[in-house]
Amino acid sequence: MKSKSNQLHKKIITKITVYALICILLIISFASCDYLLYTFGIVDFEYEIDFNTSTVRITGIGTITQRNTLAGVNVDIPETIEGYPVVAIDDYAFKDNDKIFSVEIPSTIEYIGQGAFYNCTNLTIVYDFEKCTKLKTIESETFSGCNSLKYVTLPNNIVSIKEYAFKNCLNLKEINIPSGVKQIGQNAFDNCQSIEEIVIPNGIKTIEEKTFFSCLKLKNIVLPEGITTINAFAFANCYELETLKIPSTLQYMENGIFNSCHKLTRLDFPDGLIAINPGTFTKCISLSHLSIPASTEYIAWDAFDFCEILQEISIDENNPLYHYIDGAIYGKNDNQIVRYLMGKTGEKFTIKEGIEIIGDAAFGGNSYLKILNVPKSVKEIKQYAFYSSAIETINFYGTVEEWNDIEKDPLWNDNSADYTIYCTDGQIAKDGKITFK
Repeated sequence: MKSKSNQLHKKIITKITVYALICILLIISFASCDYLLYTFGIVDFEYEIDFNTSTVRITGIGTITQRNTLAGVNVDIPETIEGYPVVAIDDYAFKDNDKIFSVEIPSTIEYIGQGAFYNCTNLTIVYDFEKCTKLKTIESETFSGCNSLKYVTLPNNIVSIKEYAFKNCLNLKEINIPSGVKQIGQNAFDNCQSIEEIVIPNGIKTIEEKTFFSCLKLKNIVLPEGITTINAFAFANCYELETLKIPSTLQYMENGIFNSCHKLTRLDFPDGLIAINPGTFTKCISLSHLSIPASTEYIAWDAFDFCEILQEISIDENNPLYHYIDGAIYGKNDNQIVRYLMGKTGEKFTIKEGIEIIGDAAFGGNSYLKILNVPKSVKEIKQYAFYSSAIETINFYGTVEEWNDIEKDPLWNDNSADYTIYCTDGQIAKDGKITFK
């Protein structure tokens, strides 16, 4: 009996020990991250103490029932809470708060989370931001939708501005980008409609997609040497952008880079640029001069759509694939007329002898040209070749049969003028009616 009693006693002690250990672990676990509320001024901060690192993270803000300024509430984030330094503002901590007029950020802050001030529509001033010397990154969407924010001075130690960081900051007029920044994410300043000037630091190698999309008042942007790539629509809808010096290191440009840059007048591309892609200059209605280097291997047929005054361009004579003659870009290897410039004036134009292909939208949008002379060498006409053009007369230096033998895309004459084709032995109306001599 004594043996059994001892065994039972040991089991009870073992169970108590296990339960005690579990309780201790739970207490330690809860103690390491404590969720609390702290009132500073008229603002209640939700916060978390990490006892492992002896630091505080702001996780949110309580209901604001009164204002301490006429314009709204000044949120003064404390340097310490319960003796511990405040080092972080959590993701979306102040999201959608329309009561905040200004925020003062302490120098102890090391991290401001994604969307921390997202859609704080009345946030106008960020105080002492430049003193946050421990902060390295402006996270994605941090100030996105802060459409009352006018001025921001970023800390000099920032190395990265992530995607959408300032998107839809409609009234942002001035922002410094510190010299140490190595990356600016896509759409970072998308729809910052009031910003007028941007200086990109030397460490940037790529301008990402839509970085400055719809910066409607952006007049001047400085691109440093070292940039190799500009991604799609990076400067599209920058209506006030007039001039831009392209760095000699640029090699790649994606689609629509300068789409609808209405005041852009001139661009000179350095040797090294590989392609001018679709929509690059669409609706650049003030563009009057463009130079294309020897290195360019591809020019999209719609790169210059609606460039209404672009009459002349220059293509380096050493370019192995393209050359320019009297308003037209020709392909050297494929015997193709790539594009007749929309802004080229004059009522008559002759495609040079030996050309076999009239390219996509080759004469599209030109409202001056009335008479087009087409050599007998043409073997193919691609889609939209005469789209929205004013061509009324096509003189083809071959027979009706030879014209009909030309391979034509089903949309080759879509939305063209009411033309007549004059061949050596007869004529063809737009409706297909043939009249022989």
